[in-house]
Amino acid sequence: MSANEKLIKSVEEYRNIVLNNAESNSLTNMADALVTTSAEIDKFSTWALGGCAAVAGLIIANIDKLGKNHFETSDVKVMLMLLTISILCGFSQKFLAVSCTFHLKIKEELHSRLEPVMSSFDETEEEINKISNEHNLGININFDFEKIILKFVKISPYYVR
Repeated sequence: MSANEKLIKSVEEYRNIVLNNAESNSLTNMADALVTTSAEIDKFSTWALGGCAAVAGLIIANIDKLGKNHFETSDVKVMLMLLTISILCGFSQKFLAVSCTFHLKIKEELHSRLEPVMSSFDETEEEINKISNEHNLGININFDFEKIILKFVKISPYYVR
């Protein structure tokens, strides 16, 4: 094996290590930043839940007046059932929002965590390209973010896919 072939092999191995590290770190950070929530959606849901509960409370408090004068008993039961379903959906959303809120800052951290990974990758990529160009090795380094996303999807829970 000539010195040039050894150099090519060494640079290629170095390139593969750098790629694997960048891909692994990117995948880890994407998994950490998986779940986020929106404050506006949560606020709207809170108001909708409160409104449904207030309407249900008013209907129950005034059931004797509503039932006799304006609605049949079956209509009131349907209204209460729909309001109950709405309230249960609101509680479900709140439960999901609480679990999402735990991970809210991860979205911001994804950028802060990926930035050093990618800057380190860029610096190393420049070194590899410099060595490759100096010695006419024809080695290039390609960071395939799509490959990272596919790995991320594989490790993600079914509801994320």
